[in-house]
Amino acid sequence: MATWNLYLVSFGVFVVIASFVGIANSESVGQRPQPHPALCLESDESSDACRKIDEPLYLLYTDANNPEKYNQIFLNKNDTHRIAQANPTKGSVWKILIHGFVSNSNSSFPVNVRQAYMERTRKTGIKYNILVVDWGRAACASLDSAKNYMYDYAAKNVAQVGRHLGDLIVLLHEQDFLNLKTDVHMIGFSLGAHVAGQAGRRVWDKTGATVRRISGLDPAGPAFWAWDVVPSFMIPLRRLHRKDTQFADIYHTSELYGSDTRMGDVDFFINGGVSQPSCSPTLFTRFTPFLKTLTQVCSHGYATELYAKTINDNSMKGCMCPSYLTYTLGSCRCEDTAVLGEFTDNSTTTIGTFYIDTPDTWSFTSVWNRFTSWKELKELGKSWWDALCHD
Repeated sequence: MATWNLYLVSFGVFVVIASFVGIANSESVGQRPQPHPALCLESDESSDACRKIDEPLYLLYTDANNPEKYNQIFLNKNDTHRIAQANPTKGSVWKILIHGFVSNSNSSFPVNVRQAYMERTRKTGIKYNILVVDWGRAACASLDSAKNYMYDYAAKNVAQVGRHLGDLIVLLHEQDFLNLKTDVHMIGFSLGAHVAGQAGRRVWDKTGATVRRISGLDPAGPAFWAWDVVPSFMIPLRRLHRKDTQFADIYHTSELYGSDTRMGDVDFFINGGVSQPSCSPTLFTRFTPFLKTLTQVCSHGYATELYAKTINDNSMKGCMCPSYLTYTLGSCRCEDTAVLGEFTDNSTTTIGTFYIDTPDTWSFTSVWNRFTSWKELKELGKSWWDALCHD
C-alpha cells in the first residue's frame, strides 16, 4: 500500500511539473489561432470512444525569415485556399510536429524543433513545410468526471486526434500539396508519438499508402504498457508501431514516462534509455523519490532537446549492440552504426537497436534552464493551468 501511495504521489508531481514546464517554456506570439471546435469523427462509435473533444489546431510555418508567422489551416475541402495562402513549397518535406501531455504549440517542444528547422533553412536554403499540431486541450488533464481524469483523459484522446490528423494529411495529398510516400515526416513527443502512429494508420486505411517517416521522441509508456505484450504479428490498436510508416526511428530517454519497448525500425537508447546524466546526479535520485520523479520528467524531455540538436549536427552516431551493458563494457565492435536524429535514413541505416552515450553532464543550471527561466516565471502573470489548457 505504501508503494502504491508513493507512486500516486510521484505521478501527481509529474502532472504538476509537466504542466508547469509546458507553459513556462512557452513563447508569446503575436498571432492567436482560432478557437477549437468540438471533434467527433465517427458517428457510429460508442460515446466513450467518440466523446466530444476539442479539434486540434493546425499551424503551418513556411517562412524561415519570419519564424513566428504561421497560417492556420483546417480539415475542410472547401477551405484549402488557406493552405495555398501559406505558400507551402511543393516537393519539400512536411515536418509535422506533435506535442505530448499538458503541452501546446508554444511549449518547449515543438518550439525547439521548429526553430531548429528554421535555422537549417536559413543556413542551407533547404525549405520545409512545418505543420505544428496543437491538441493542447485534449492533451490536458480533465477533472470533469471520475472516469476521465488527469493523464488517462489525454491518453484516451490519442486515437481520435490521430485520426483527425490522418484525415488532414489525406486531404493535403488529394489537393496535391504533398506526396504521402516522400513528403510526410511526423515527429511526435511522448503521447504525440502515438498520435503520429494513429495518423499513419488512418492514412493507410483511407489510401492504402504509408507515410514516409515517423520519429518517436520517447514515446509515452503509461497507459500503453498493456499493448507491449501483444504478439509482434498483431498490430497494436493504439501505440506507435513500425508498420504505421515506411520508416520509424525511436528515441528512448526515460524509464518512468517513456517505454523500453522496441517500436521502430531503428531504436536509439540514449545513455541507456533509463535516465539522463544531465538531469540529476544518480546518487541522489536513488534515495529520494521526489528527485527521481523530477529527473524522469527532465529525462523524458531530453529526447526533444537532443533531436533538435541533430537537425543542424549530424555527427552523433549510435552503435548497434545486443545490450547497453555490452555497450558500456566496450564489447561491441560498432561495425554497424546509425546517425542519430534528423539524418537517420532508412536507405543507409541498418535495422536494429543502437546505443549512444552523450557528453552532457549534470549541473543545476543545465536542469533549471531545461525547465524555465526566472524571467519567464515573472511574466506568466496568470494561472499556469489556465494559460496552458484554456487559451
